[in-house]
Amino acid sequence: MAVVQQSALPVLSEDDISPLKLPLKDVSRQSASDSDDSSSMTSPASSVTTSSTSSFIQSPSAAIDHLLTMFDSEKPTADSSSLCAQEPDSFDGIADMIDAAFFALLPICCPQQKSINSGNYMTCLMHFLSVPQITRLLIDISRMDVFSTKFTEALRGDIVRLRALKKLKFWYNFSASQFLLHFKDLCPRVQKSSALYDVLCEMCELCLADNASAKLVDSLVAMGVTLFERNRLELEKAEPHALYPTNIYRESKGMVVSSSDALQIEAVMHLSITTSIKIERNILDPNNTTLRNVYRPFGRCVCIIDAHVNSLYGEKLNAYFAANKIDLSVLSCSGMEADKHIGAVQGILGQLKEQGIKRSEPVLIIGGGVVTDIGGFATALYHRSTPYIMLCTSIVSGIDAGPSPRTCCDGFAYKNIFGAYHPPILTLTDCTFFKSLRTGWIRHGIAEIIKMAVVKDMTLFNLLERCGKRLITTKFGTVDCEDAMFLRNCDLIIGGAMRSYVSCEYGNLWETHQCRPHAYGHTWSPGFELPAGLLHGHAVSCGMGFGAYLSFARGWISQNQMERVLRLISSFELSLWNSIMDDVNTIWAGQVKMTQKRGGNLVAPVPRNQIGECGYINLLTKEQLRGALETYKVIVSCMERKGLGVEPLCSDVGLADPSHSSHTQCQSKACKH
Repeated sequence: MAVVQQSALPVLSEDDISPLKLPLKDVSRQSASDSDDSSSMTSPASSVTTSSTSSFIQSPSAAIDHLLTMFDSEKPTADSSSLCAQEPDSFDGIADMIDAAFFALLPICCPQQKSINSGNYMTCLMHFLSVPQITRLLIDISRMDVFSTKFTEALRGDIVRLRALKKLKFWYNFSASQFLLHFKDLCPRVQKSSALYDVLCEMCELCLADNASAKLVDSLVAMGVTLFERNRLELEKAEPHALYPTNIYRESKGMVVSSSDALQIEAVMHLSITTSIKIERNILDPNNTTLRNVYRPFGRCVCIIDAHVNSLYGEKLNAYFAANKIDLSVLSCSGMEADKHIGAVQGILGQLKEQGIKRSEPVLIIGGGVVTDIGGFATALYHRSTPYIMLCTSIVSGIDAGPSPRTCCDGFAYKNIFGAYHPPILTLTDCTFFKSLRTGWIRHGIAEIIKMAVVKDMTLFNLLERCGKRLITTKFGTVDCEDAMFLRNCDLIIGGAMRSYVSCEYGNLWETHQCRPHAYGHTWSPGFELPAGLLHGHAVSCGMGFGAYLSFARGWISQNQMERVLRLISSFELSLWNSIMDDVNTIWAGQVKMTQKRGGNLVAPVPRNQIGECGYINLLTKEQLRGALETYKVIVSCMERKGLGVEPLCSDVGLADPSHSSHTQCQSKACKH
């Protein structure tokens, strides 16, 4: 059993804490409005107000200057401009600094002394946090710019620590259990500190068992540890987000400038969002701690779940939360495309209100693409932004809709016309759910993987060719499959598709431009998917095949490359053609709507130069569209099944036919379909 050496708490004050040479955020503020200069708005002396601390990083000397101020030590006088330094090229040294702080704990982590237990673990934690190096580390973490891309780049080789630091920035607002859950992940995972890591894990488990909700800093003060109080007062002015966060997954900043008479004002606002993605199996195994670690500190979980998924996994879901002593409230809703309308979203909002969801409390959403979209949309609207965790149970949600920031619902006979940009704080893709999917659902989900392979990832394309239809028959290795290499390829396909998708999506979170490779296959299909009653994947595959032909017709890819794309789509029994594509007016109406949605540009992504690269078609007249559809039909009619898919309709796989739903019927007189 892990043990630590017991001794009296050290007598230590903030004046004993010397600074680490870690880049800190600049806490100085200076407004041009303090100046007597009353020049115009365009002059350098215009009034300037910042809504948040500057993101400049201090040099070591500036950090020392600040910490001396923070601990009331004597320091040389300097004007405030000396505190500001340009952001460094890297955050080199963060890992070494963390290692050194934890190694300082080794002398009090002694295997010969008393065991950690429920009666002494908090005292042990107080000992740990009173070690000067740990105290300095936590103060520094509270001021780290964890939303900086350079910070992420510096820690890209250590995802576990990166994820922990992004949370620990807000440790002043954490309970002891929330703190320990992330603090233990900073501990070096080497032989030298293995006993310390075991101690921290045991302390974490004991704390979770107690489930105390009091903030750690309040407990520290109650036990006579006031080392962090001065910094807390500083944070109120310098970085209130670290101290009183409404949302620890977002950071907002801004700047306002005005003319001297304030009759003309200009502003710039910035919003940074952080999220995590995990691909792992058996999430609902009671011994899996992923969801427990999120919801145990809250004491409850409010879960929005697809009604069909609930019928299959509801018992297992309840058993998981019961085993981990977490109250569970289940909000079941339809996962049918026919029910993906604004009324369904409003129904979820009413249930969230009944549950009294807090703005900082993540909702758990479990299901496929439809529930992902409407549940995410509801959380975007509730409190104007309520965090949520997405547990994906289908391929479409697992690599596309799940991590997507684009939450939505259908209306006026058009896909996803209402929505908001609201990504989950954590996306969990668990392939073990795939074994309960119907074959037709597996098939249509693969379309979303193909789209990323064709325009973004040649390696993924090759893997799909290699694995082929076996992905469908084994449901990604979850049924009658013990082939280790194939299972590894299944994981590589899911991971590769996810990485390709989010690398496109997260770099253009609000669709501020339309060069979006992941919209391949989604230019014409939204206009005919609902009226035709097609599964989403089959509609997208029709669009992908047509896009590949248009690229070939422009000389952007070779005939061999086009045929290779068409063969891959067909090999998974996905549609290359549907009879609704004979109706040029319907396809044209969809193109007009898409052009409106994309800000006046068509910007249809298609493969270009070679498979795995993307280009964009921005001009296609109605007559060109008509001719292209006619030629494309001739090409695909020569392929297997004449280009038709297997079980292409929602009704073919047990889903309600969306073409008969009221929200898919367009009431506009201007609409031609």
